[in-house]
Amino acid sequence: NAYTPLQLAHATAIIAADGLVKTPRLVRHVHDLRTDQKRPVELPISKDALRHATPLWFALNRAALAAAPGGVSVREQ
Repeated sequence: NAYTPLQLAHATAIIAADGLVKTPRLVRHVHDLRTDQKRPVELPISKDALRHATPLWFALNRAALAAAPGGVSVREQ
């Protein structure tokens, strides 16, 4: 069996949520509904991770951000 760590984490999350599948989402900001303020979300990338990043990684990253220019999220009740 050759599964990636991401696939294993996804499967584990589904089991932990009693079979409920949640789709991961990219966000650019968090909108506080009480204050109506939008706080940008910056994900830190370590220098070590950047050292191993390939041109393909950067292209995929740009494509993902372009697909959802404002970020996407679902407000859960």
